[in-house]
Amino acid sequence: MANEYSYFKAEGQSLAVARTVSAANEACDALKRSLSAKFNAEVYVTNRRLPTFVFQSRRPLPADWIIRETDSDSPPRYHIAEPAAGSADEAFILDVVKKFRIHQQQGTLETVFGCGEMPMGSIAAGRYSRSFVMQERLESPDYMSYKSTNNKRQGMLSDHVTICFGSNSPIIFSDPLDYMKLGDDFYLRVPNDANGVPHFSPPDAVSVDFDEMLKLDYAEYQKQRAAYLVPKPTHPAP
Repeated sequence: MANEYSYFKAEGQSLAVARTVSAANEACDALKRSLSAKFNAEVYVTNRRLPTFVFQSRRPLPADWIIRETDSDSPPRYHIAEPAAGSADEAFILDVVKKFRIHQQQGTLETVFGCGEMPMGSIAAGRYSRSFVMQERLESPDYMSYKSTNNKRQGMLSDHVTICFGSNSPIIFSDPLDYMKLGDDFYLRVPNDANGVPHFSPPDAVSVDFDEMLKLDYAEYQKQRAAYLVPKPTHPAP
């Protein structure tokens, strides 16, 4: 079976696109973090006018916020709430969302490349890989299994675009372009057709074979893991 994905090192125009998309997504993430920190809640930005704010039930809601939903546990574990219409909090949030939407317009490779959406993919029932570097998305035909049975190697780092990690029936799924910074360089992942030919050829990019991608992925994973394990200072430096 042909590999389901091709990989490229971003150079020239493709590098400029990858940097633009990465910066846009980092800006969106920073805005979500700012809302989360200000209101002490988990924040999910969707196509709705206001983001969804999820508050742990033991934490007090901001003044004048209205509970829209509470989970069914007793006692409840969380509340979904929103600010009162016309309040200062609502105005502040809408301003942040406006900035978020501006950055979001450049948040996908397809948009900035102008290449159109990638074809939808189809996949059998089972558990699906979420790795950026992979040969085949289907990890195991057993949806509940945590052991890979496809005998395919895959990277350690998760991609940015996978939203379905398994299904007990065959599905049609979105399979967009993706990017990852490994070391000092950006790399692109492009879905292939049934013959192993990429659906899109990123301009100026250089094809990278799968074995090399695995090495780059593992090196970046080790780097991130080492940084995570380094004890953080408890006091600011003098």
